[in-house]
Amino acid sequence: MDAQEGVGKGIIAVGVIGLLIACLGCATGKTKNFCFAIPYGLLSFILTIVFLVLSLIAMGASSDTGKAAMFAAACGGPIVIPKVGS
Repeated sequence: MDAQEGVGKGIIAVGVIGLLIACLGCATGKTKNFCFAIPYGLLSFILTIVFLVLSLIAMGASSDTGKAAMFAAACGGPIVIPKVGS
């Protein structure tokens, strides 16, 4: 499996989950039934936590130190993390 195929499958999976959450949200608003509200709330909460973690990882990777560490890890070099405040 090459990288483009993996990215495409990931985008499709996120789209399907997004559609599921949207349909559950619409059903919750229309029927006011807990059978739709509980999965909607759980999926929304889990997706929010996942996006929070991804944003924190992206924030760390955007720094020069993060870029150097990721490049070293990808290329098999030693990963050196400097001490904060030194």
